[in-house]
Amino acid sequence: YDKVLSSLREKYMFTKIENNPKKSLYLFGLILSLAFAPTFVVPALLSLGILGYFIKNADSQNEAFIYGFWFGFGFFTSSLYWISLGVSVYITDFWWAIPFALFGLPLFLAFFIAFSSMLSWRFRSSPYYTLYLSLIWVGFEWLRSWLFTGLPWNLLGYSLAFSNELIQIGSVFGIYGMGLIVAFISFNAIHLFSPLRFKYYLISSLIIIAVFSFGQWRLKNNPTIFSSVKLRLVQPNIAQSEKWDEDLFWSNLRSHVNLSILDTGFVPDIILWSEAAV
Repeated sequence: YDKVLSSLREKYMFTKIENNPKKSLYLFGLILSLAFAPTFVVPALLSLGILGYFIKNADSQNEAFIYGFWFGFGFFTSSLYWISLGVSVYITDFWWAIPFALFGLPLFLAFFIAFSSMLSWRFRSSPYYTLYLSLIWVGFEWLRSWLFTGLPWNLLGYSLAFSNELIQIGSVFGIYGMGLIVAFISFNAIHLFSPLRFKYYLISSLIIIAVFSFGQWRLKNNPTIFSSVKLRLVQPNIAQSEKWDEDLFWSNLRSHVNLSILDTGFVPDIILWSEAAV
């Protein structure tokens, strides 16, 4: 096992990844976004272990900053690309905004991960390095959620949404507590080649088992209770390009009203219209 790991480390970690740090970290940042909806590729979270490895072995804070920046740029580019698609609906008027939406916002948000990486570098020699990494990462997620009006998107805790059992821990620790758990387990991937790897594997496994067991217990002791309230969800399927057309305003409104009063055999207690319906 050790020989296989050593061979993999020498062949891939050093020659393929370490020799191209910026490209490699940008790629692993892209991969991290796969851990979120709708794909939920859980192994993609191990990309954080690669970032932790580079930070730990950086020669200076500035180098750690650069590593974090490229990782963050890749992560936010792949996870926020869809904003540019929204702008493209009115491409004739806002074509100039697409590069800003596609690359400008990720470039700005990448600085949060860059600064967190720079700060984490100071703890590279600590035996609790991965814990510090996780705390700092989540701390900067919290900052990102508040600064400049806040952008609480793509927080690590959201990656647990594939499992009803795992997300129950959010009832105790909230989204940032969930993120801390995900970050700590993911950053522990840095110990893949460490002599103490089994210790960290055991710690991570026990955390996962505890969180999952709590989720099972909570779901079992809090069964879903259905009410008698009748809901009607109204979705008239109006094209995005027609939503803001002033000439179609009354037509769009009538479509909502007609669907709301449609006789389907029951009278709804609550009628829900979509965002920006009017």
